[in-house]
Amino acid sequence: MKKIGIVTITELDNFGNRLQNYALQEILKRKNFEVETIRNLIIYGNRKKKLYKITELLKGILRGNFKYRLGMVTKQRRFEDFDKKYFKFSRWKSTIDTIDEPLSTEYDYVIAGSDQIWNPYYPFNLDFNFLSFVEKEKRIAYAASFGVDSIPEEKQEQFKKWLEGMNHISVREFQGAKIFEQLTSKKCEVMPDPTLLLKKEEWLQIARKPKWFNKEEKYILKYFLGSDDEYRKILENLDDKYKELKIIDIHNAYDRKKFSITPDEFIYLINKSELMITDSFHGTVFSIIMQTPFVHSVRMESDVKTNSRIDSLFRMCQIKNDSLVCSEHLYDKKIDVITELQNKADDYLNRALEQGI
Repeated sequence: MKKIGIVTITELDNFGNRLQNYALQEILKRKNFEVETIRNLIIYGNRKKKLYKITELLKGILRGNFKYRLGMVTKQRRFEDFDKKYFKFSRWKSTIDTIDEPLSTEYDYVIAGSDQIWNPYYPFNLDFNFLSFVEKEKRIAYAASFGVDSIPEEKQEQFKKWLEGMNHISVREFQGAKIFEQLTSKKCEVMPDPTLLLKKEEWLQIARKPKWFNKEEKYILKYFLGSDDEYRKILENLDDKYKELKIIDIHNAYDRKKFSITPDEFIYLINKSELMITDSFHGTVFSIIMQTPFVHSVRMESDVKTNSRIDSLFRMCQIKNDSLVCSEHLYDKKIDVITELQNKADDYLNRALEQGI
């Protein structure tokens, strides 16, 4: 059986990050590959050590925010449990390791993607994420994301070199395709985020109810990573039918039970909610998959525009975000649209895994 390694961002306790990794893994398994996610030690080696957790709790005591720190550590521990249940990981790797222990003999192919593995503002997005540790003919990118609208001028030459070293490339955003063309004078394909490759029924097979959840209670799910000012504006303008509903906030570290939910519980809560309010890309993606009404708010990250992710998602799924609430009526014909995206992705992967560019 041939073996594929996946290179993505693995050390962030982020729902979408882990679920896109899971989706790509499962799709590749169906193609009869042995699949393993390659962990990179460059930045996050110490995060998996018990010392990190103890240090975080001590910081909480000293700084007077122990409850917050406990929430962060609890979430990390529960994400580790999720990872152990659903993933096969390689031993830790780093760019230094690969000099002494070449990985080219371990994998028939390595796939970069998805998520923002090519974001130029992330310090861990180095040559490793462009698969420099294996031969060019083994390098594939699936729905890789730059996460921004442009590459800083001082990094363009390096990104051009890394991109030209790939054998088969697809990106997640239409703006990413423009970036690729500007840097290399070549074109590449735009592919859906891996999470869209699994059907709703398949996601519900791993969805899990949180222990604290009251399934009889109707609620709005809040997953807001940016400013609460935008969230409050949304609340003020909601239809009356939503205003009396309980709000479950899953991004408040001081509420440890709700904050420390796992990715499979995240799916469950979106599916059961009356409305999702989010500025998260994957919060919006799973609202679409679960056919849950949602409100998406554009978020700024360190004063860098990131709307291209949502613009591309809505364009692919043929969604017009011209009302406050994207309701369930939007989904009447979306199943066929998403099926077309899945077929397109399957064709791309088949071509990339059989012959390269």
